[in-house]
Amino acid sequence: MADGSLQESVEARLCDLRPGVRLVARCRCGREAEVNPSPWLAEGLAATCLSDLETRLRCLCGARRVPLERRSSAPAPTAFGIWMFR
Repeated sequence: MADGSLQESVEARLCDLRPGVRLVARCRCGREAEVNPSPWLAEGLAATCLSDLETRLRCLCGARRVPLERRSSAPAPTAFGIWMFR
């Protein structure tokens, strides 16, 4: 920044998920699906930002990027139509 201060953007990473917190993909078309992160963790992607993993999701509507959200209190979505790619 111009005043010399450092602005740091802290983005959630896959390894930041705590027990009981669900990872949910929510497409612009309204479809939602819970995402099991264990295949990504097995690939060694624990330090990857969630926004970087969004391109590994595909929706039935044709979206090639689906935003990820962390949810702790809401029940798991039951909708289908979002697939995870490695």
